[in-house]
Amino acid sequence: MAAGIQSSVRREQVGRYQLEDLVAESDHCVIWRAYDPSLKRPVGARLVPLDDARVDDLRDAARNASRVDEHQLARVLDVVETDESLAIITEWVSGRPWGELLSEPWDPRDATVVAYEVARALAAAHR
Repeated sequence: MAAGIQSSVRREQVGRYQLEDLVAESDHCVIWRAYDPSLKRPVGARLVPLDDARVDDLRDAARNASRVDEHQLARVLDVVETDESLAIITEWVSGRPWGELLSEPWDPRDATVVAYEVARALAAAHR
């Protein structure tokens, strides 16, 4: 399914967002580094096909997450629907993927700092 989105979105734009680099494909969705010409900055765009059973829950979760303003979390900026997909637009965060970081051994002090920051971000999201 993700490949279908990739090829059908080759128009390289979703709403006002210009899709620039395909970053990942996983779990029936695709993730792009995109560009917001209105704000003149990079953004992330996660596209999920509208026939995916999770679309309604993802739409609701993205809208709820857009109200969370916590510096440890990438903010949800927009939710865009096309004829084919739901696009969740977020701040663009450069760096290494979380899964890659978790696969490496951690110093206990670093693990404690990360756990604390994750707990703060979760608390903010629940508020």
